[in-house]
Amino acid sequence: MDSQQAIEILQQVIVWDRGALDTVTFFLDMNPAVKGGWEGWLQVTYARWALDSVLKGGNFEREVAFPETTNYCDLKFTPARGANVWLELKTQRYFGYKNTVYEFEGDLLKIQGLSTEFRKNNVVVAAAVFGALSDIDRTMLSDLRNKVKSGSMTYLLFTGKASDYWRDVTKDIVNTKLEASQLLLATFKAS
Repeated sequence: MDSQQAIEILQQVIVWDRGALDTVTFFLDMNPAVKGGWEGWLQVTYARWALDSVLKGGNFEREVAFPETTNYCDLKFTPARGANVWLELKTQRYFGYKNTVYEFEGDLLKIQGLSTEFRKNNVVVAAAVFGALSDIDRTMLSDLRNKVKSGSMTYLLFTGKASDYWRDVTKDIVNTKLEASQLLLATFKAS
């Protein structure tokens, strides 16, 4: 699995969820009393889709330490053949939760701290899913895109429209506002 396939699987999980049980909206609508939100659900659902589609015969682990560091990664996939895939996932726990961008930035810094050799020999991806964006969030995401090194950042708007589920809003993230039933998927592919 390469980094683009890793992101496409996440997109498929989101599209599927919006039409099936809609777990994402269920948790975004919850109040802060629900601790942890839906990140664990997304990790397990993502792993199932990846193992069913691209990584047949592979395996995955949750909360695995990056080699030679004390930092942990959300998901590590070990395919039958090919490079290991390391995936950091962040989710906005509920609509009013304000720290998702900071947490996503923390994942990016963690990835930036990995050796060039490690990033070269592994697939390393970070993603965050937002159900709401404040003005500060949009500005911070724009700034992140401009200062990120050793990889590429993309922002995809889930429109909710079957004819055009995803729209790339990377260049206009600072002006992107989410309407009801829309989500933003922020992704980083390490190089």
